[in-house]
Amino acid sequence: MYVGSDYVDLAAWQAWVDYPVEVAGGRGALKAWLGFDGMRITELTLDLALAEVAARLAPDLPRLELESMQGRIGVREVRRAADLLDLVGRHDVRYEGFARGVALRTRSGTRFRRPISRSAGIPTSTAARRAAS
Repeated sequence: MYVGSDYVDLAAWQAWVDYPVEVAGGRGALKAWLGFDGMRITELTLDLALAEVAARLAPDLPRLELESMQGRIGVREVRRAADLLDLVGRHDVRYEGFARGVALRTRSGTRFRRPISRSAGIPTSTAARRAAS
């Protein structure tokens, strides 16, 4: 599914969207692609061009204050097929996050001169702990 807008206010959307992090600001353009398995979201890709971004990525971290943020970020569920010893049909599930072409500028003027391009995996147990906190 695709959803996009040339103007969003992320703080105002909190009435309808349950963000996984604390969001206090962010205005600009947003395009989102969602992948589903039945009624479950298994993939999310965001193209962002935002200004005045303010977010706390974890309760024990300081608030991230950005003048601007642009690029593509996302997360997807990755399932490894069951092996022969898996007699109960369980799968090893993890989440893989990525950031491509991300450029950041802090409110104090610090810029990342080269766009950030990274991928990382999050084991299921870690993702579950983060979701529970």
